Amino acid sequence: MKLSTAARVCVSTPCILILSCLAFGQSERGTITGSVTDSTGAAVPQAKVTATNVETNSAVATVSNDAGDYTLPNLPTGKYNVKIEKEGFNSAAVNGLTLDAAATVRADARLAVGSTRQTVEVTAASVQLQTSDSKTSSTVTNQMVDQLPLVVGGALRSPFDLASITPESKNIGGDNGFILGGGQAASYGTTLDGVSTNTSRALSMSWVSSNAPSLEAVTEFTVDTNGFKAEYGHAGGGVMTFSSKSGTNQAARVGV
Repeated sequence: MKLSTAARVCVSTPCILILSCLAFGQSERGTITGSVTDSTGAAVPQAKVTATNVETNSAVATVSNDAGDYTLPNLPTGKYNVKIEKEGFNSAAVNGLTLDAAATVRADARLAVGSTRQTVEVTAASVQLQTSDSKTSSTVTNQMVDQLPLVVGGALRSPFDLASITPESKNIGGDNGFILGGGQAASYGTTLDGVSTNTSRALSMSWVSSNAPSLEAVTEFTVDTNGFKAEYGHAGGGVMTFSSKSGTNQAARVGV
């Protein structure tokens, strides 16, 4: 049976929408969320919230909703300073907030009545309790990448050498023997800057390492197990999320 042009469009359009969701569902980027209240604990709506990346000076802004809540999604990894402003209140700032790959961190603020020219600053704790979800997450930072040996077992190190130092990882041997979070061997998931680096070869370590960049090009990566998002539906046991390096506002030093 032949379909008219209009019918063919109606049939094909849902497929395009579904594919679009699949293509952009996974991301290595993080989210900053929080709530804004006054000194009595009541919600402060329409407060301006600005998050500034310390390394690049790039800033994104939003406003709190009627419940005083706000969310800044899709942010690159790094350190952030968050400023909260509302007319009739002192400003508040949460500085030194560390946002890891595929992570969500909170920056709550309590505003006191006063002038916006006065700012109450709070330094984020170095260890932040993750309360937004139940996943188990370990982050391998760029400092660890730079300081660990270049050669492991007689060969150049791979992402799996670094992932092996995180909890709930295991290698039972062979090219298909890597396990995350108690899942089956070679059933984990991997992404680079939000793009899947999985292969059709049962996730062999050699092929995934070929799809991933040189470790010198990775700023950090996160190993998630137990409770990672449903968008990683093809992953069993855990997900490795790689984030590549980007530029900063720090001037390069050239030796003479």
